[in-house]
Amino acid sequence: MRYTDTRSTRAGPPARHAGVALLAVLWVVAIMTVVATALVSTVRTERRTTQMERDSVEALALGQAAIALVVQQHRVQRQENPLDEANAYEMQFDGVTMPVRLEPVGGFLDVNHTPADILAQVIAAVAPEADAAALAQNWVQWRDEVQPGGQKRTIEVLEDLLQIPGFGYDLFVRLAPVLTTMNGAATQLDANLLNPELLTLLGLAAQNSGTEPPSARRNSYFYRITASVPLEGQVYRVTQDVMLDASMSGDGAPWQIVAASPAYAVP
Repeated sequence: MRYTDTRSTRAGPPARHAGVALLAVLWVVAIMTVVATALVSTVRTERRTTQMERDSVEALALGQAAIALVVQQHRVQRQENPLDEANAYEMQFDGVTMPVRLEPVGGFLDVNHTPADILAQVIAAVAPEADAAALAQNWVQWRDEVQPGGQKRTIEVLEDLLQIPGFGYDLFVRLAPVLTTMNGAATQLDANLLNPELLTLLGLAAQNSGTEPPSARRNSYFYRITASVPLEGQVYRVTQDVMLDASMSGDGAPWQIVAASPAYAVP
């Protein structure tokens, strides 16, 4: 009597099917891991961006409060002693201590009138890696371009500089502290009026060796006020250009804000 083994010896196909299924599962797990990692990274980036925006808004509010306090204090001091031209203050508001500087706007470069050679010199001082001559030429060409109405374009707010070809945000942040858009700012550089940072950038020294400030500085009513706001390990710069003569403001206000900036993180 012959015995026949009816058990199948073809175990290959089921094993292959199991291997394919396992591989598919591994691919799905890998894809889900990549998606989850990207999602976590996106959430972290959004949280960081939101935190930065919140800090910027808070720094702006603190800086503006410090500037308002300085303006009030400066006006009182000026009325009591016209020769007292203090320009450095330390203000406290909401538990934050902020250094504040008050300087005549004539000590800054007028973005609409400063010649290209001086612009190039300042750009080279704050950004040695930049092509200062080309950027300065782009600057002058952009601001002086005649518009359809027949008028030059002019730079109305400092942020307009970001529209100039080759002018990036980093360069803007470095230059903004020494620039102004206010009409009537000095275009012929007077070393007695320039602010200390600009003097250093241009390699100049103040010619006035006495302790009494020049009369042009004492008689100025247009000021650049800069508050440095320390917040969450970062320092933010808040600036306002103001007119302090109430008789010139037109609306009876004790001072008038001519130009203001957002809060910029100092590099």
